[in-house]
Amino acid sequence: MRSLGMFFLICLLNANLYGFSAGSGSEKSNFGNMNMKKKGANLYISHQDNSSCELVITESYDLIVGGQRVSLNRYQKSLARQYVDEYEDLVEKGKAIGWEGGKIGAQGAAIGIKAIAKLPKMLRHDYDSEDYEKDIESMVAEIESKVENIERKAKKLERQAERFEDLHIKFKNEVPTLRYLDWF
Repeated sequence: MRSLGMFFLICLLNANLYGFSAGSGSEKSNFGNMNMKKKGANLYISHQDNSSCELVITESYDLIVGGQRVSLNRYQKSLARQYVDEYEDLVEKGKAIGWEGGKIGAQGAAIGIKAIAKLPKMLRHDYDSEDYEKDIESMVAEIESKVENIERKAKKLERQAERFEDLHIKFKNEVPTLRYLDWF
C-alpha cells in the first residue's frame, strides 16, 4: 500500500514540475522560469513573467529571438534539433505516464468501492477480517506492480529531464545571442 501512496505523490510532483497539459494541437509546459509551447512544428519559448521577448525554434531549426532571425552554424542547428526532439519526447512520455497513472487511480478507486461492498460479508460467520484483508490485498497486489512500473518510468523521465537541462545549458552556451537572455 505504501508504494501506491508514493506513486500518487510522484504523479503530483511530476505534474507540478513539468507542467504538462494537453491543448488544442499544442503542448505547453514550464521549464524553470520559462513557458514552452509547441505549436505546429515550431517551439515557442518565453519568460513566464514577460512574454514580450519570445524565442522560436522553427521547423527547419532556425532560431528567432524577439522577432529577429539568429544565424546558426551547422552544430548550433543540430543542438536546436536535439532541443526540440528532447522536448517533444519529454512531453509525450510525461503524458503517457500521466494517462497510466490516471487509469491506475481509477482502478484504485474501484478497489475502494469493492472494499466497501465487501464489508457486509463480515457479518457472516464464515467470513472474518482475515478473509476481508486477503481479498483486499489480492486486489491491491495487481495495482502495486503497475505502480512500480510507472515509478520506473517516472525515474527514467526524471533522468531524461536532467539531460534536457544539460542540453539547455549547452545550447545557451553555444549560441551567443542566448547567453544574453538572462531568463533562458
